[in-house]
Amino acid sequence: NPPTKWKGVRLDAAGNIIEIVAQNTKMEGTLDVTKLLEQLPHLQVLDLSGHKLSGTFNTTENSRALPLVKLDLFRFDVSGSPLTGMFDFDHLPATISHLDLLNNSFTIKNWSSVAKFTALSWLWLPCNDLSSAGNIDFSLLPRGIQRFSIESCKFAP
Repeated sequence: NPPTKWKGVRLDAAGNIIEIVAQNTKMEGTLDVTKLLEQLPHLQVLDLSGHKLSGTFNTTENSRALPLVKLDLFRFDVSGSPLTGMFDFDHLPATISHLDLLNNSFTIKNWSSVAKFTALSWLWLPCNDLSSAGNIDFSLLPRGIQRFSIESCKFAP
């Protein structure tokens, strides 16, 4: 089947995949999110909320060039292995407006860079590791933030 027939996939006029929405599918298995994003350089929305996936996602220098505005990796089921990896705010595109990493085990770095996300309205990080994030200064949160949580996160001693 061509991507134009895939449920939850939207293409731009040039035929590039710009949106993948697979909410509450309870997908199971392993996923390398880093590789997925590298293979989809035009992707603006990746919404896998409600998944049961394990695997890795490491933001890289290349992540910054993506046109992402929404990244939702909310994990439905807290049993089993969550998504893991290094999630560096320095390596996210400034266009991001919605970021949900609930119930995963990402190591978050460079909190100070959160100020560059002027379009960010949703920042949901519960149950991740903020011990490498640096000083958590809430005054750096963008003014337009509407939803924010760092509940049950691991912090530096």
